[in-house]
Amino acid sequence: MTAFHDPDAALAKIERDIEMAQERAARAVRTRREIEQVRGTASSRRGEVTVQVDATGVLTSLRLTDDALDLGPDRLAELVQDTVRAASRDAAQRALQVADAEFGEGSQYTAHLRAELEGRTR
Repeated sequence: MTAFHDPDAALAKIERDIEMAQERAARAVRTRREIEQVRGTASSRRGEVTVQVDATGVLTSLRLTDDALDLGPDRLAELVQDTVRAASRDAAQRALQVADAEFGEGSQYTAHLRAELEGRTR
């Protein structure tokens, strides 16, 4: 008898589907929390600028050396922007590693996150 003709089998299938959906939702929440903790860091080639960003690319820390102040405003601004982009790429890579570990590289969740992060880190 198929599930369509057996009410007990149909209910059991529905219950399994609900359990699987709840498990996926819990995994997504857990993964989101882990990704929120991700930080990416980068330093300029000579170390004048060091930054840290979160997984969304928001700057969370900026350190400048005395040498950075000698660069002039335009060069310093460019160096900060370049270093933030590098840190954002680092954070994106770390976030993808979290998603890959939880859902697998080929999962829709990871693919969606990858597309979103690649759009931010260009």
